[in-house]
Amino acid sequence: MVAVVHHTAFEDAVAALVRLPSPGGRLVIGGLAYNRSSGTG
Repeated sequence: MVAVVHHTAFEDAVAALVRLPSPGGRLVIGGLAYNRSSGTG
């Protein structure tokens, strides 16, 4: 599921994802993009 979020409008994807966890569950979104502006690469 994580790999497809960037193919959609982010707001629409998150709106759909927040409905998936069970009551009391958590949705965790982590960014794994390489930061090209950090000056380290």
